[in-house]
Amino acid sequence: MDTGHCGVPGNETVDGLAKKAASTAFIGPEPVFGVPMCSMRAAARAWAHSEQQRLWTENTTCRQAKMFLKGPDLAVTRYALSLRWRDMHCLVGIITGHVALNRHLKLIGVKDNVICPQCSEEEGTFWVSAWLLLLYGNAY
Repeated sequence: MDTGHCGVPGNETVDGLAKKAASTAFIGPEPVFGVPMCSMRAAARAWAHSEQQRLWTENTTCRQAKMFLKGPDLAVTRYALSLRWRDMHCLVGIITGHVALNRHLKLIGVKDNVICPQCSEEEGTFWVSAWLLLLYGNAY
């Protein structure tokens, strides 16, 4: 016993309780030992990745994004987040198909209207894949 604690009020009681607790069998949820924070983070990341993959696979929408992306990809996410806002906006528009290309072409005088020549729908539902099909055929 540490002699520095002798005679200090309350320390004798605390020391006695600590000895009693150390000799008592553990009662409570397992595991008894602590789990490192890095293990918890790794488990959370693995769960999040599997959930993203499951949602990507089960989702029947996002047709155009699925043409460009094979699934959730941390490298693509990091790249997109490293872009300036305007460039990221353009990239997301191209990948998802939610971009106003026909409106832009009408504004600069290249087109007379905002109707897609492939699907005959207005700009709000225009898919970039139609433009890619016109420009590159089936190569993309």
